[in-house]
Amino acid sequence: MRPHTPCPGARAPGDALPAWASGRPRSGRTPPATALPGGARRSAGGSAATRRAALTLRSVQVGPDHPAPRPGQNGAGPLCPAVPLNSLIPSKGHVMQIAVLLYDRFTTLDAIGPYELLGRAPGVETVFVARRPGPVRGDQGSVALVADAALAEVTAPDIVLVPGGPGSREVMRDEEILDWVRTADAATTWTTSVCTGSHILAAAGLLAGRRATSYWPTLDELVPFGAEPTGERVVFDGKYVTAAGVSSGIDMALHLLARIGGDELAQQMQLLTEYDPQPPYDAGSPDRAPAAVVARVRAGWAETDRTGS
Repeated sequence: MRPHTPCPGARAPGDALPAWASGRPRSGRTPPATALPGGARRSAGGSAATRRAALTLRSVQVGPDHPAPRPGQNGAGPLCPAVPLNSLIPSKGHVMQIAVLLYDRFTTLDAIGPYELLGRAPGVETVFVARRPGPVRGDQGSVALVADAALAEVTAPDIVLVPGGPGSREVMRDEEILDWVRTADAATTWTTSVCTGSHILAAAGLLAGRRATSYWPTLDELVPFGAEPTGERVVFDGKYVTAAGVSSGIDMALHLLARIGGDELAQQMQLLTEYDPQPPYDAGSPDRAPAAVVARVRAGWAETDRTGS
C-alpha cells in the first residue's frame, strides 16, 4: 500500500507553476463561443467566463511557513490548509480546465453531481468530452448531456472526471477512450472517478498498486487490475481520487475543492448548492441498509450488468 500524500498537488520551492496558475497559454481546447439572444456571441473568455476566471485556484504548499494539514472527514484523509479567497492568484484568460468524460449509458449524477460544485468554483473551465461532440445519453435514456469537444480536442486538462454507469463495461474495452484517458492523465494534477468510473481508470492501467473505491457491488472487480479495493466513500491515493457509488461524487468534489483552494472555498460551494443531506432512511450503505433491500439492489445491479440495460 502506498503512503498517503496529503496534498499531491503542492509545489516544492522552485517548482514551476502549472499553466492555469502561471499565465502560460493552455495547450488544451478552448470551448467554442456560445450564442446569445439577438444573434450576439460570447466566447469562453467572455463576460461570464472572465468573471469566473477573476480568481485562479492554486495548490497549497505545506512547509515551514505553512501550518500542517488538519485531519479531514469520512476517511478521505487530511485536507490542505485553508487559503483565504483573496490570496488566490489573479489571472485573466488562464483557468483550471476540468474535462468530464461522457460515453453512452453513463450515470448522469456521477457527472453532474461533481460538476455542480467544481464547475462553480472561481477560475474553473469545465468541458464535456466524448468520442465526438454532441448529445450523449445517460443510463436511463431520458437525459442527454452535450459533449463540447471530441477526445482529440482536449489533450491536457488539469483535472479529469470519469463517471461510471452500465456503459463503463464497453468503455473498459474501448482502446480509443482508454488511450485518451492515459494521455489526459499524463497532464493532470488530479485524475478522478465516480462509481464504476474507477474501473475505466483501472482498465487504462492507472490504478495498479493503488487504493481505490467504486460502486459497492463491483469493488472486487478492481482486483484483476492490480488495485486495492476499499469500501471508503472517497479515496485519495497520490493524484488519483476515486468515489464510491453515484452520490458520493458530490462528497468527492468537496474534498477536492478543499485540497485545491482550502476549506473555506469548499464550504462556500457546499452552502451555495445547499448540500445538506437529510435522507429519511439510513439505507445508503450496504452495511446499514436492511438485508432484503441489499439483496434486491444487488440482484438488480447483476441483471443490469448482464443485460446492459
